[in-house]
Amino acid sequence: MEEQIGQDGFVEKEASPPRENGREKGTEMQSHEESPRSSFMSSFRWTVLCFSMLVAEIQAALDSTITADLQPTIIDSLGEISKFPWINVTYALGLGGSCLLWGKLLVFGSKNVLLLGRAIFAIGSVVTAAAPTMNALIVGKVITGIGSSATYISTINIITALTSAEERGRYFGYIGSMWGLGTIIGPLIGGAFAVSAAGWRWSFYFNLILVALTFPPFIFLIPSSKRKRSSQSSLQLIRCLDLVGSILFSSALFTLIAALSFAGAIHPWSSPRIIGLLCSTGILWSSLAAQQAATIFTTKEDRILPIHILSSWEMWNLIFQMSCSISMLFITIFYTPLYSQFVRGQSALRSAIDLLPFLLTCVTAMLVSGWLISSVGYYKLWFIAGSGLSLISFSCLYTIEVDTPYGKIYGYLILGGIGTGLYAMNAGAVMSATVAKQDAADAATIFGCVDTICGAIAVAVANCVFVNRATDSIQVILPETPRHVVQQAIAGVGASLTNEASPEVRARILQAARDAIADVWLQLIATAAVSFVFSFLLRNKKLKPVTTEIGPVSEAAAFPL
Repeated sequence: MEEQIGQDGFVEKEASPPRENGREKGTEMQSHEESPRSSFMSSFRWTVLCFSMLVAEIQAALDSTITADLQPTIIDSLGEISKFPWINVTYALGLGGSCLLWGKLLVFGSKNVLLLGRAIFAIGSVVTAAAPTMNALIVGKVITGIGSSATYISTINIITALTSAEERGRYFGYIGSMWGLGTIIGPLIGGAFAVSAAGWRWSFYFNLILVALTFPPFIFLIPSSKRKRSSQSSLQLIRCLDLVGSILFSSALFTLIAALSFAGAIHPWSSPRIIGLLCSTGILWSSLAAQQAATIFTTKEDRILPIHILSSWEMWNLIFQMSCSISMLFITIFYTPLYSQFVRGQSALRSAIDLLPFLLTCVTAMLVSGWLISSVGYYKLWFIAGSGLSLISFSCLYTIEVDTPYGKIYGYLILGGIGTGLYAMNAGAVMSATVAKQDAADAATIFGCVDTICGAIAVAVANCVFVNRATDSIQVILPETPRHVVQQAIAGVGASLTNEASPEVRARILQAARDAIADVWLQLIATAAVSFVFSFLLRNKKLKPVTTEIGPVSEAAAFPL
Protein backbone atom coordinates (compact mmCIF):
# COMPACT_ATOMS: atom_id res chain seq x y z
CA MET A 1 0.00 0.00 0.00
CA GLU A 2 1.58 3.29 -1.10
CA GLU A 3 1.78 6.26 1.23
CA GLN A 4 2.50 9.94 0.72
CA ILE A 5 2.48 13.12 2.71
CA GLY A 6 -0.83 14.73 1.98
CA GLN A 7 -1.85 18.35 1.95
CA ASP A 8 -3.07 18.05 5.53
CA GLY A 9 0.38 17.20 6.79
CA PHE A 10 -0.25 13.56 7.65
CA VAL A 11 0.01 10.31 5.76
CA GLU A 12 -2.57 9.59 3.11
CA LYS A 13 -3.10 6.04 1.93
CA GLU A 14 -4.46 4.98 -1.40
CA ALA A 15 -6.92 2.68 0.26
CA SER A 16 -8.10 2.17 3.80
CA PRO A 17 -9.78 -0.89 5.26
CA PRO A 18 -13.51 -0.47 5.86
CA ARG A 19 -14.36 0.80 9.31
CA GLU A 20 -17.19 -0.13 11.60
CA ASN A 21 -18.10 1.94 14.67
CA GLY A 22 -14.74 3.71 14.86
CA ARG A 23 -12.57 0.62 14.30
CA GLU A 24 -11.22 -1.29 11.36
CA LYS A 25 -12.74 -4.67 10.60
CA GLY A 26 -10.82 -7.39 12.32
CA THR A 27 -8.80 -4.97 14.49
CA GLU A 28 -9.31 -3.21 17.79
CA MET A 29 -9.50 0.56 18.03
CA GLN A 30 -6.15 1.96 19.14
CA SER A 31 -6.16 2.98 22.78
CA HIS A 32 -3.90 5.94 22.15
CA GLU A 33 -3.46 8.54 19.47
CA GLU A 34 -1.14 7.51 16.65
CA SER A 35 1.70 9.85 15.82
CA PRO A 36 1.18 11.51 12.41
CA ARG A 37 4.77 10.67 11.44
CA SER A 38 4.70 6.99 12.43
CA SER A 39 3.99 5.70 8.91
CA PHE A 40 6.77 7.49 7.08
CA MET A 41 9.58 8.34 9.53
CA SER A 42 11.65 5.99 11.66
CA SER A 43 12.43 6.72 15.29
CA PHE A 44 16.09 7.28 14.45
CA ARG A 45 15.31 9.82 11.70
CA TRP A 46 12.90 11.61 14.02
CA THR A 47 15.50 11.73 16.80
CA VAL A 48 18.11 13.23 14.47
CA LEU A 49 15.60 15.78 13.17
CA CYS A 50 14.50 16.76 16.69
CA PHE A 51 18.10 17.13 17.82
CA SER A 52 18.83 19.41 14.86
CA MET A 53 15.76 21.55 15.55
CA LEU A 54 16.70 21.87 19.22
CA VAL A 55 20.23 22.94 18.27
CA ALA A 56 18.68 25.65 16.09
CA GLU A 57 16.50 26.75 19.02
CA ILE A 58 19.52 26.98 21.33
CA GLN A 59 21.28 29.16 18.75
CA ALA A 60 18.32 31.51 18.49
CA ALA A 61 18.16 31.89 22.28
CA LEU A 62 21.92 32.11 22.68
CA ASP A 63 22.16 35.08 20.33
CA SER A 64 19.74 37.05 22.50
CA THR A 65 22.17 37.06 25.45
CA ILE A 66 25.61 36.33 24.01
CA THR A 67 26.53 40.03 23.99
CA ALA A 68 26.00 40.35 27.78
CA ASP A 69 29.65 39.60 28.60
CA LEU A 70 30.94 40.97 25.28
CA GLN A 71 29.87 44.54 25.97
CA PRO A 72 33.21 45.98 27.18
CA THR A 73 35.16 44.13 24.47
CA ILE A 74 32.88 45.23 21.63
CA ILE A 75 32.87 48.84 22.83
CA ASP A 76 36.67 48.84 23.06
CA SER A 77 36.77 47.55 19.48
CA LEU A 78 34.01 49.60 17.83
CA GLY A 79 33.40 52.50 20.19
CA GLU A 80 30.06 54.40 20.13
CA ILE A 81 28.91 53.29 23.58
CA SER A 82 25.69 55.29 23.19
CA LYS A 83 24.52 52.91 20.46
CA PHE A 84 25.14 49.69 22.37
CA PRO A 85 21.60 49.40 23.85
CA TRP A 86 20.29 49.18 20.28
CA ILE A 87 21.87 45.75 19.83
CA ASN A 88 19.42 43.89 22.05
CA VAL A 89 16.51 46.09 20.96
CA THR A 90 17.06 45.40 17.27
CA TYR A 91 17.53 41.66 17.83
CA ALA A 92 14.21 41.57 19.68
CA LEU A 93 12.64 43.58 16.86
CA GLY A 94 13.89 41.17 14.22
CA LEU A 95 12.82 38.19 16.30
CA GLY A 96 9.35 39.36 17.29
CA GLY A 97 8.53 41.83 14.55
CA SER A 98 8.75 39.32 11.71
CA CYS A 99 7.09 36.31 13.35
CA LEU A 100 3.56 36.95 12.06
CA LEU A 101 4.84 37.45 8.52
CA TRP A 102 6.78 34.19 8.72
CA GLY A 103 3.57 32.54 9.89
CA LYS A 104 1.87 33.62 6.68
CA LEU A 105 4.85 32.50 4.59
CA LEU A 106 4.25 28.96 5.84
CA VAL A 107 1.95 28.55 2.83
CA PHE A 108 5.19 27.90 0.93
CA GLY A 109 5.97 25.01 3.30
CA SER A 110 7.52 24.93 6.77
CA LYS A 111 10.57 23.15 5.40
CA ASN A 112 11.29 25.98 2.97
CA VAL A 113 10.73 28.63 5.65
CA LEU A 114 13.08 26.80 8.02
CA LEU A 115 15.85 26.51 5.43
CA LEU A 116 15.44 30.17 4.46
CA GLY A 117 15.50 31.18 8.12
CA ARG A 118 18.72 29.29 8.73
CA ALA A 119 20.31 30.94 5.70
CA ILE A 120 19.25 34.41 6.90
CA PHE A 121 20.57 33.59 10.38
CA ALA A 122 23.94 32.65 8.87
CA ILE A 123 24.07 35.87 6.84
CA GLY A 124 23.26 37.92 9.93
CA SER A 125 25.99 36.14 11.87
CA VAL A 126 28.55 36.98 9.18
CA VAL A 127 27.48 40.64 9.09
CA THR A 128 27.67 40.84 12.89
CA ALA A 129 31.04 39.10 13.13
CA ALA A 130 32.65 41.19 10.39
CA ALA A 131 31.07 44.50 11.48
CA PRO A 132 33.55 47.40 11.17
CA THR A 133 31.23 49.81 13.01
CA MET A 134 28.50 49.67 15.63
CA ASN A 135 25.90 50.48 12.95
CA ALA A 136 26.93 47.41 10.97
CA LEU A 137 26.75 45.30 14.12
CA ILE A 138 23.22 46.53 14.77
CA VAL A 139 22.16 45.67 11.21
CA GLY A 140 23.66 42.22 11.62
CA LYS A 141 21.68 41.63 14.81
CA VAL A 142 18.45 42.63 13.05
CA ILE A 143 19.13 40.13 10.27
CA THR A 144 20.02 37.44 12.81
CA GLY A 145 16.79 38.10 14.70
CA ILE A 146 14.73 37.74 11.51
CA GLY A 147 16.41 34.42 10.78
CA SER A 148 15.82 33.24 14.35
CA SER A 149 12.15 34.14 14.05
CA ALA A 150 11.74 32.05 10.90
CA THR A 151 13.53 29.16 12.59
CA TYR A 152 11.30 29.30 15.66
CA ILE A 153 7.98 29.66 13.84
CA SER A 154 8.71 26.87 11.34
CA THR A 155 10.01 24.56 14.08
CA ILE A 156 6.83 25.04 16.11
CA ASN A 157 4.79 24.31 12.99
CA ILE A 158 6.78 21.17 12.12
CA ILE A 159 6.57 19.75 15.63
CA THR A 160 2.83 20.43 15.78
CA ALA A 161 2.33 18.71 12.43
CA LEU A 162 4.43 15.64 13.20
CA THR A 163 3.41 14.94 16.80
CA SER A 164 0.22 13.66 18.33
CA ALA A 165 -1.68 15.50 21.04
CA GLU A 166 -0.40 12.88 23.48
CA GLU A 167 3.25 13.84 22.93
CA ARG A 168 3.07 17.46 21.79
CA GLY A 169 3.30 18.95 25.27
CA ARG A 170 6.50 17.03 25.88
CA TYR A 171 8.14 18.33 22.70
CA PHE A 172 7.06 21.89 23.46
CA GLY A 173 8.74 21.36 26.82
CA TYR A 174 11.94 20.42 25.00
CA ILE A 175 11.76 23.67 23.03
CA GLY A 176 11.21 25.74 26.16
CA SER A 177 14.05 24.06 28.00
CA MET A 178 16.46 24.54 25.11
CA TRP A 179 15.51 28.21 24.86
CA GLY A 180 16.20 28.63 28.56
CA LEU A 181 19.50 26.79 28.26
CA GLY A 182 20.59 28.93 25.31
CA THR A 183 19.70 32.10 27.19
CA ILE A 184 21.83 31.06 30.15
CA ILE A 185 24.92 29.81 28.32
CA GLY A 186 24.94 32.82 25.97
CA PRO A 187 26.89 35.11 28.33
CA LEU A 188 29.27 32.27 29.22
CA ILE A 189 30.10 31.52 25.59
CA GLY A 190 30.42 35.21 24.78
CA GLY A 191 32.70 35.78 27.75
CA ALA A 192 34.84 32.78 26.82
CA PHE A 193 35.39 34.11 23.30
CA ALA A 194 36.05 37.62 24.64
CA VAL A 195 39.07 36.47 26.65
CA SER A 196 40.28 33.89 24.12
CA ALA A 197 42.84 34.39 21.37
CA ALA A 198 40.07 34.00 18.78
CA GLY A 199 38.38 37.24 19.88
CA TRP A 200 34.75 38.29 20.24
CA ARG A 201 33.99 38.08 16.52
CA TRP A 202 34.28 34.30 16.60
CA SER A 203 31.34 34.10 18.98
CA PHE A 204 29.27 34.96 15.89
CA TYR A 205 31.34 33.14 13.26
CA PHE A 206 30.83 29.99 15.35
CA ASN A 207 27.15 30.10 14.36
CA LEU A 208 28.11 29.13 10.81
CA ILE A 209 29.41 25.77 11.98
CA LEU A 210 26.13 24.87 13.69
CA VAL A 211 24.08 26.12 10.74
CA ALA A 212 26.13 23.89 8.42
CA LEU A 213 25.59 20.88 10.69
CA THR A 214 21.81 21.32 10.86
CA PHE A 215 21.20 22.00 7.17
CA PRO A 216 21.52 18.35 5.93
CA PRO A 217 18.98 16.93 8.43
CA PHE A 218 16.52 19.68 7.54
CA ILE A 219 16.94 19.06 3.82
CA PHE A 220 16.78 15.27 3.85
CA LEU A 221 14.64 14.39 6.89
CA ILE A 222 11.77 16.89 6.82
CA PRO A 223 9.11 15.51 4.46
CA SER A 224 7.92 17.73 1.65
CA SER A 225 4.18 18.20 1.32
CA LYS A 226 1.72 19.57 -1.14
CA ARG A 227 1.68 23.33 -0.84
CA LYS A 228 -1.37 24.87 0.74
CA ARG A 229 -3.42 26.86 -1.80
CA SER A 230 -1.45 25.04 -4.51
CA SER A 231 -3.81 26.36 -7.18
CA GLN A 232 -2.15 29.78 -6.80
CA SER A 233 1.26 30.62 -8.19
CA SER A 234 4.10 31.80 -5.98
CA LEU A 235 3.67 35.34 -7.28
CA GLN A 236 -0.03 35.29 -6.43
CA LEU A 237 0.74 34.07 -2.92
CA ILE A 238 3.28 36.85 -2.43
CA ARG A 239 0.73 39.41 -3.61
CA CYS A 240 -1.70 38.05 -1.01
CA LEU A 241 0.67 38.82 1.86
CA ASP A 242 -0.55 41.50 4.24
CA LEU A 243 2.48 43.76 3.85
CA VAL A 244 0.70 46.80 5.31
CA GLY A 245 -0.22 44.84 8.43
CA SER A 246 3.30 43.45 8.69
CA ILE A 247 4.86 46.92 8.51
CA LEU A 248 2.43 48.33 11.06
CA PHE A 249 3.02 45.42 13.43
CA SER A 250 6.82 45.58 13.20
CA SER A 251 6.83 49.36 13.57
CA ALA A 252 4.49 49.29 16.57
CA LEU A 253 6.58 46.63 18.27
CA PHE A 254 9.78 48.56 17.56
CA THR A 255 8.53 51.83 19.03
CA LEU A 256 7.16 50.03 22.10
CA ILE A 257 10.38 48.13 22.89
CA ALA A 258 12.56 51.16 22.09
CA ALA A 259 10.51 53.40 24.39
CA LEU A 260 10.67 50.88 27.24
CA SER A 261 14.39 50.29 26.73
CA PHE A 262 15.53 53.91 26.51
CA ALA A 263 13.10 55.81 28.75
CA GLY A 264 14.98 56.92 31.83
CA ALA A 265 18.02 54.82 30.96
CA ILE A 266 19.26 56.75 27.91
CA HIS A 267 16.83 59.65 27.58
CA PRO A 268 14.59 61.29 30.22
CA TRP A 269 10.91 60.33 30.15
CA SER A 270 10.09 63.94 29.31
CA SER A 271 12.48 64.10 26.35
CA PRO A 272 11.01 64.65 22.85
CA ARG A 273 12.41 61.30 21.68
CA ILE A 274 10.65 59.25 24.35
CA ILE A 275 7.42 61.22 24.02
CA GLY A 276 7.59 60.73 20.26
CA LEU A 277 8.16 56.99 20.64
CA LEU A 278 5.26 56.62 23.08
CA CYS A 279 2.90 58.62 20.86
CA SER A 280 4.00 56.66 17.80
CA THR A 281 3.40 53.42 19.68
CA GLY A 282 -0.21 54.35 20.41
CA ILE A 283 -0.86 55.55 16.86
CA LEU A 284 0.71 52.48 15.24
CA TRP A 285 -1.10 49.93 17.42
CA SER A 286 -4.40 51.75 16.83
CA SER A 287 -3.75 51.83 13.10
CA LEU A 288 -2.94 48.12 13.09
CA ALA A 289 -6.17 47.31 14.94
CA ALA A 290 -8.22 49.39 12.49
CA GLN A 291 -6.44 47.96 9.44
CA GLN A 292 -6.98 44.38 10.59
CA ALA A 293 -10.60 44.88 11.61
CA ALA A 294 -11.55 46.64 8.37
CA THR A 295 -9.26 44.40 6.23
CA ILE A 296 -7.68 47.43 4.54
CA PHE A 297 -5.26 46.38 1.75
CA THR A 298 -5.83 42.75 2.73
CA THR A 299 -8.54 40.10 3.10
CA LYS A 300 -9.96 38.19 6.05
CA GLU A 301 -8.04 35.11 4.96
CA ASP A 302 -4.70 36.87 4.42
CA ARG A 303 -4.58 39.49 7.20
CA ILE A 304 -1.53 39.24 9.39
CA LEU A 305 -3.50 38.64 12.61
CA PRO A 306 -5.68 35.49 12.58
CA ILE A 307 -8.56 37.27 14.30
CA HIS A 308 -11.04 34.49 13.51
CA ILE A 309 -9.44 32.12 16.04
CA LEU A 310 -9.22 34.83 18.71
CA SER A 311 -12.97 35.12 19.17
CA SER A 312 -13.23 32.77 22.17
CA TRP A 313 -12.51 33.71 25.77
CA GLU A 314 -10.62 30.45 26.27
CA MET A 315 -8.13 31.31 23.52
CA TRP A 316 -7.52 34.78 24.93
CA ASN A 317 -7.06 33.35 28.42
CA LEU A 318 -4.56 30.78 27.14
CA ILE A 319 -2.63 33.55 25.39
CA PHE A 320 -2.69 35.61 28.58
CA GLN A 321 -1.50 32.65 30.68
CA MET A 322 1.33 32.01 28.26
CA SER A 323 2.29 35.70 28.29
CA CYS A 324 2.48 35.69 32.09
CA SER A 325 4.47 32.46 32.37
CA ILE A 326 6.94 33.41 29.62
CA SER A 327 7.42 36.84 31.20
CA MET A 328 8.21 35.27 34.57
CA LEU A 329 10.55 32.76 32.94
CA PHE A 330 12.58 35.31 30.97
CA ILE A 331 12.83 37.90 33.73
CA THR A 332 14.01 35.28 36.23
CA ILE A 333 16.62 34.06 33.75
CA PHE A 334 17.96 37.59 33.30
CA TYR A 335 17.69 38.96 36.84
CA THR A 336 18.91 36.06 38.96
CA PRO A 337 22.43 36.35 37.46
CA LEU A 338 22.18 40.14 37.73
CA TYR A 339 21.55 39.84 41.47
CA SER A 340 24.52 37.48 41.84
CA GLN A 341 26.88 39.73 39.86
CA PHE A 342 25.79 43.20 40.89
CA VAL A 343 24.69 42.67 44.51
CA ARG A 344 26.84 39.70 45.55
CA GLY A 345 29.88 40.44 43.37
CA GLN A 346 29.98 37.00 41.77
CA SER A 347 31.65 36.16 38.45
CA ALA A 348 29.67 35.49 35.27
CA LEU A 349 30.31 31.76 35.64
CA ARG A 350 29.16 31.66 39.26
CA SER A 351 26.07 33.72 38.45
CA ALA A 352 25.13 31.22 35.74
CA ILE A 353 25.59 28.38 38.23
CA ASP A 354 23.29 30.21 40.65
CA LEU A 355 20.55 30.00 38.02
CA LEU A 356 20.82 26.22 37.62
CA PRO A 357 18.32 25.37 40.41
CA PHE A 358 15.68 27.39 38.59
CA LEU A 359 16.57 26.10 35.14
CA LEU A 360 16.79 22.41 36.04
CA THR A 361 13.50 22.36 37.95
CA CYS A 362 11.80 24.43 35.25
CA VAL A 363 12.91 22.03 32.51
CA THR A 364 11.83 19.02 34.57
CA ALA A 365 8.44 20.58 35.30
CA MET A 366 7.95 21.40 31.61
CA LEU A 367 8.59 17.81 30.58
CA VAL A 368 6.56 16.22 33.38
CA SER A 369 3.57 18.54 33.01
CA GLY A 370 3.59 18.12 29.23
CA TRP A 371 3.57 14.36 29.63
CA LEU A 372 0.83 14.43 32.28
CA ILE A 373 -1.42 16.74 30.28
CA SER A 374 -0.98 14.47 27.28
CA SER A 375 -1.76 11.39 29.38
CA VAL A 376 -4.60 12.71 31.55
CA GLY A 377 -6.05 15.22 29.10
CA TYR A 378 -7.09 17.86 31.63
CA TYR A 379 -5.02 21.04 31.68
CA LYS A 380 -6.70 23.58 33.99
CA LEU A 381 -5.10 22.21 37.17
CA TRP A 382 -1.56 22.77 35.88
CA PHE A 383 -2.20 26.45 35.18
CA ILE A 384 -3.63 26.93 38.68
CA ALA A 385 -0.77 25.05 40.35
CA GLY A 386 1.92 26.71 38.22
CA SER A 387 0.74 30.28 38.77
CA GLY A 388 0.15 29.61 42.48
CA LEU A 389 3.64 28.24 43.06
CA SER A 390 5.12 31.11 41.03
CA LEU A 391 3.28 33.62 43.21
CA ILE A 392 4.75 32.05 46.36
CA SER A 393 8.24 31.89 44.83
CA PHE A 394 8.44 35.51 43.69
CA SER A 395 6.93 36.71 46.96
CA CYS A 396 9.83 34.96 48.71
CA LEU A 397 12.42 36.32 46.26
CA TYR A 398 11.11 39.82 46.99
CA THR A 399 12.33 39.41 50.58
CA ILE A 400 15.95 38.45 49.85
CA GLU A 401 18.59 40.88 51.07
CA VAL A 402 22.22 41.56 50.24
CA ASP A 403 23.38 38.83 52.61
CA THR A 404 20.58 36.25 52.34
CA PRO A 405 22.04 32.70 52.48
CA TYR A 406 22.21 31.07 49.07
CA GLY A 407 20.39 28.02 50.42
CA LYS A 408 17.23 30.08 50.86
CA ILE A 409 17.62 31.72 47.45
CA TYR A 410 18.05 28.34 45.77
CA GLY A 411 14.93 27.06 47.51
CA TYR A 412 12.90 30.02 46.26
CA LEU A 413 14.27 29.53 42.75
CA ILE A 414 13.41 25.82 42.78
CA LEU A 415 9.84 26.68 43.72
CA GLY A 416 9.70 29.26 40.92
CA GLY A 417 11.18 26.82 38.42
CA ILE A 418 8.52 24.26 39.22
CA GLY A 419 5.78 26.88 39.03
CA THR A 420 6.70 28.45 35.70
CA GLY A 421 7.63 25.09 34.21
CA LEU A 422 4.23 23.60 34.98
CA TYR A 423 2.53 25.83 32.45
CA ALA A 424 5.04 27.94 30.50
CA MET A 425 4.83 25.89 27.29
CA ASN A 426 1.58 24.00 27.82
CA ALA A 427 -0.62 26.84 26.59
CA GLY A 428 0.78 26.33 23.10
CA ALA A 429 0.01 22.62 23.12
CA VAL A 430 -3.52 23.28 24.35
CA MET A 431 -4.09 26.06 21.80
CA SER A 432 -3.09 23.87 18.87
CA ALA A 433 -5.26 21.01 20.11
CA THR A 434 -8.44 23.03 20.65
CA VAL A 435 -8.82 24.81 17.30
CA ALA A 436 -10.19 23.45 14.05
CA LYS A 437 -7.63 21.60 11.96
CA GLN A 438 -7.52 24.30 9.27
CA ASP A 439 -6.62 26.87 11.96
CA ALA A 440 -3.88 24.87 13.66
CA ALA A 441 -1.09 26.55 11.68
CA ASP A 442 -2.34 29.97 12.79
CA ALA A 443 -2.54 28.75 16.40
CA ALA A 444 1.06 27.53 16.23
CA THR A 445 2.13 30.89 14.79
CA ILE A 446 0.36 32.78 17.59
CA PHE A 447 2.10 30.54 20.12
CA GLY A 448 5.51 31.25 18.59
CA CYS A 449 4.87 34.99 18.38
CA VAL A 450 3.58 35.32 21.93
CA ASP A 451 6.59 33.35 23.14
CA THR A 452 9.13 35.61 21.44
CA ILE A 453 7.37 38.95 21.79
CA CYS A 454 6.28 38.65 25.42
CA GLY A 455 9.76 37.65 26.50
CA ALA A 456 11.26 40.70 24.78
CA ILE A 457 8.64 43.11 26.13
CA ALA A 458 8.80 41.68 29.66
CA VAL A 459 12.58 42.04 29.84
CA ALA A 460 12.34 45.56 28.41
CA VAL A 461 9.82 46.54 31.10
CA ALA A 462 11.96 44.93 33.81
CA ASN A 463 15.06 46.73 32.54
CA CYS A 464 13.16 50.01 32.54
CA VAL A 465 12.07 49.46 36.15
CA PHE A 466 15.51 48.33 37.34
CA VAL A 467 17.66 50.91 35.54
CA ASN A 468 15.48 53.86 36.51
CA ARG A 469 15.16 52.82 40.15
CA ALA A 470 18.84 51.90 40.51
CA THR A 471 20.07 55.06 38.76
CA ASP A 472 17.90 57.37 40.86
CA SER A 473 18.91 55.66 44.12
CA ILE A 474 22.64 55.53 43.36
CA GLN A 475 22.69 59.17 42.24
CA VAL A 476 21.41 60.14 45.67
CA ILE A 477 24.36 58.24 47.17
CA LEU A 478 26.88 59.58 44.62
CA PRO A 479 25.54 63.04 43.73
CA GLU A 480 28.79 64.14 42.07
CA THR A 481 28.84 61.19 39.66
CA PRO A 482 27.24 62.05 36.29
CA ARG A 483 24.03 60.18 35.54
CA HIS A 484 25.39 58.62 32.34
CA VAL A 485 28.37 57.19 34.26
CA VAL A 486 26.00 55.56 36.74
CA GLN A 487 23.93 54.13 33.88
CA GLN A 488 27.01 52.73 32.16
CA ALA A 489 28.14 51.07 35.38
CA ILE A 490 24.71 49.52 35.86
CA ALA A 491 24.78 48.27 32.27
CA GLY A 492 28.18 46.70 32.88
CA VAL A 493 30.07 48.79 30.34
CA GLY A 494 31.61 51.36 32.65
CA ALA A 495 33.85 51.44 35.68
CA SER A 496 32.52 49.80 38.84
CA LEU A 497 30.93 52.20 41.29
CA THR A 498 32.09 50.24 44.33
CA ASN A 499 35.81 49.71 43.65
CA GLU A 500 36.96 52.95 45.23
CA ALA A 501 34.00 53.54 47.52
CA SER A 502 34.22 53.39 51.30
CA PRO A 503 32.64 50.35 53.00
CA GLU A 504 29.66 52.44 54.09
CA VAL A 505 29.04 53.88 50.61
CA ARG A 506 29.58 50.48 49.04
CA ALA A 507 26.96 48.94 51.33
CA ARG A 508 24.47 51.67 50.40
CA ILE A 509 25.10 51.13 46.66
CA LEU A 510 24.57 47.37 46.97
CA GLN A 511 21.40 47.95 48.96
CA ALA A 512 20.15 50.32 46.25
CA ALA A 513 20.79 47.65 43.62
CA ARG A 514 19.00 45.06 45.77
CA ASP A 515 16.00 47.37 46.16
CA ALA A 516 15.87 47.97 42.40
CA ILE A 517 15.88 44.22 41.72
CA ALA A 518 13.17 43.81 44.38
CA ASP A 519 10.98 46.11 42.28
CA VAL A 520 11.42 43.65 39.41
CA TRP A 521 10.33 40.77 41.67
CA LEU A 522 7.33 42.92 42.62
CA GLN A 523 6.46 43.11 38.93
CA LEU A 524 6.50 39.30 38.81
CA ILE A 525 4.39 39.01 41.96
CA ALA A 526 1.69 41.07 40.28
CA THR A 527 2.00 39.01 37.09
CA ALA A 528 1.72 35.70 38.94
CA ALA A 529 -1.22 36.94 41.04
CA VAL A 530 -3.26 37.98 38.01
CA SER A 531 -2.35 34.75 36.23
CA PHE A 532 -3.47 32.76 39.27
CA VAL A 533 -6.87 34.48 39.38
CA PHE A 534 -7.53 34.07 35.67
CA SER A 535 -6.41 30.42 35.66
CA PHE A 536 -9.60 29.54 37.55
CA LEU A 537 -11.59 30.86 34.57
CA LEU A 538 -10.13 28.26 32.21
CA ARG A 539 -12.50 25.50 31.21
CA ASN A 540 -12.07 22.16 32.92
CA LYS A 541 -11.93 20.51 29.52
CA LYS A 542 -10.29 17.27 28.53
CA LEU A 543 -8.29 17.24 25.32
CA LYS A 544 -9.36 14.39 23.11
CA PRO A 545 -8.07 13.20 19.75
CA VAL A 546 -10.56 13.05 16.92
CA THR A 547 -11.03 10.08 14.65
CA THR A 548 -10.85 10.69 10.91
CA GLU A 549 -11.16 8.51 7.87
CA ILE A 550 -7.51 7.51 8.16
CA GLY A 551 -7.51 6.75 11.87
CA PRO A 552 -7.14 8.63 15.13
CA VAL A 553 -5.23 11.87 14.70
CA SER A 554 -5.31 15.12 16.58
CA GLU A 555 -7.07 18.15 15.22
CA ALA A 556 -3.81 20.07 15.40
CA ALA A 557 -1.89 17.53 13.37
CA ALA A 558 -3.87 18.17 10.25
CA PHE A 559 -2.16 21.02 8.47
CA PRO A 560 0.58 21.34 5.88
CA LEU A 561 4.24 20.99 6.57
